[in-house]
Amino acid sequence: MALKSISFYASLLQGQILPGVRTNTSHVLIYGAIEAHSRGPKGCIASNKLIGEETGLGPNTVANRISELNKAKWIYVDLDNSSHRLSITPLLELVNPSLYSEGTLHSGVNIDNSKRIATLSSETKEQINEVYRFYLKVFKLTDTQYRLTEKRSKSLSTRLREFSVSDLQDALTNAQKHDFYSGRNGKWDGFDLYWCTKSTENVEKMINLKTGESEDEKLDRIRRGAGYKT
Repeated sequence: MALKSISFYASLLQGQILPGVRTNTSHVLIYGAIEAHSRGPKGCIASNKLIGEETGLGPNTVANRISELNKAKWIYVDLDNSSHRLSITPLLELVNPSLYSEGTLHSGVNIDNSKRIATLSSETKEQINEVYRFYLKVFKLTDTQYRLTEKRSKSLSTRLREFSVSDLQDALTNAQKHDFYSGRNGKWDGFDLYWCTKSTENVEKMINLKTGESEDEKLDRIRRGAGYKT
């Protein structure tokens, strides 16, 4: 199988990303493959086998490198409730080397920020904060009661690649108006910003949610003969 054309950032080579781990060709090739796949409509949902075929690396090497890149915050790996991988989001952002006096490699990538090569763009940070503040307002919480942790921020960043700020605000508004998801009926108190944004399915479910009683609750009341017509 012919190798897929992958952007190769030579400047990322030989940078220390974790204690005892320096980047090599496999890290950069795999990151390039992830970035290429992420441009698709569903983001990077490629399997280790496919990425291996595209880069000429074995599946075990791909798995190990993805784990290292995730720990180093080059990428964010989104998992479902069963810890199965849903998607991978690339997180690197090229920066202007003229803005830095130390730690800049020859091709314009700065790595002198606590071993992290790049951060979220300022626009993404603003969008994350906007959704977070909206959640606090709608659910009447303070930032001390519900903090924007790294895990929650990553989850929001991933969903903002698929949905607009307005979409996420609609999802949160619908959840707050819903007796079950808001927790007002006392049957479940597991909803929060992270639960809503940890998967594409959860966001879509909240966007399409009809406020009031859930389908499961309605069926339960029907079975108990609570007056609903079938």
